[in-house]
Parts: sequence; structure tokens; C-alpha cells
Amino acid sequence: MNHNRDRALTIEEANDICRGFAEVSIDPEDPTLWRVEGPGRVEAHEPMTLSEWTAFLVDWTGADYDGSGTGEGERWRPADDADPDPTDEVAIETLLYELLQDDEMAPEIERVETFEEAGLLTNDRGVVIHTHDRRSYQVTIVRNR
Repeated sequence: MNHNRDRALTIEEANDICRGFAEVSIDPEDPTLWRVEGPGRVEAHEPMTLSEWTAFLVDWTGADYDGSGTGEGERWRPADDADPDPTDEVAIETLLYELLQDDEMAPEIERVETFEEAGLLTNDRGVVIHTHDRRSYQVTIVRNR
């Protein structure tokens, strides 16, 4: 998941990040746009950078669906009785990954890797943080409820 922060993600990268929460494809009406499909909704969007896509996913998972049908400001949230959504952990992992690579936000950090990139044998999501003084830390993301 080594993304250039300023370039738009590919559809494959966007789908890998959202892992089943939504499906991204080429919009049939305008092939320059993404078609983003989730439970009960379909939207067309300009391709997004990693930080934009992360914010979009967090917005989708952290708000109630308003059901307005206007397409403007519509939001969806899984029902409380729904199966746990792995996207929450993915979105948080991506957000941490992005924030910790910001030199202004975290100047003491030399490098950040996801657990997957680091080759850790776990099903948990998380990041490994490497500091300039050769220390490393693991931050595991575990859904509480």
C-alpha cells in the first residue's frame, strides 16, 4: 500500500482498501468517473487520492443513511445488528498510515508499514511504526463492538 499521496488510486486499489464494503468500477455513463456501489446506493465520483478515499469511507461508515434520494449528502451506515464490517478497521488503518507518513504531523517517524506490508502473520489490521532512532512499534486495530 505504498501510495503517492497526490495521485488518484486505481479502481483495484480502491476496491482493495474497501474490501467488500463497497464496490468500485468504471461509471457506465462517464468512464472518467468511478461508480461506487454500496448497500442501497450507487454514486458516481471523481477518482480519489488515498486520503480522499479514506475520508469518504469513514464518512460512509460513520453516518446514518438519510434516505433523501437526492444523491446530495446521502449517507449509509450498517445496521447495528449487521455482521461486523471489516471496512472500519481498513479505513482506520489507512487513516493511521496516511497521518503517520506526514512529516509535519510526525517528524520522528522514519517509515510506516501496514501489518500486511511488514509480513506479519496475523488477521488483525494495524501499522508498524519505525522511528529514526531505530525503534519500532506495532499499533493493532481491533474492533471493540
